[in-house]
Amino acid sequence: KPHPEYGQLPAAKIVLKNGNKTLDPQALREFCYRHLAPYKVPKEFEFLDSLPKTSSGKLKLL
Repeated sequence: KPHPEYGQLPAAKIVLKNGNKTLDPQALREFCYRHLAPYKVPKEFEFLDSLPKTSSGKLKLL
């Protein structure tokens, strides 16, 4: 995610299996703080139905 002062901030795009929408963003953030360096923890979580792909089937940069 672009940031005017730091250039980029970590963000996460998440696709849940089988359309499950029950993941708690706060629990996910706590998990990340336990397992990642603080500067690597996403500042924003976005839940998607699927990751966008290009016409050739490759993942599109978000």
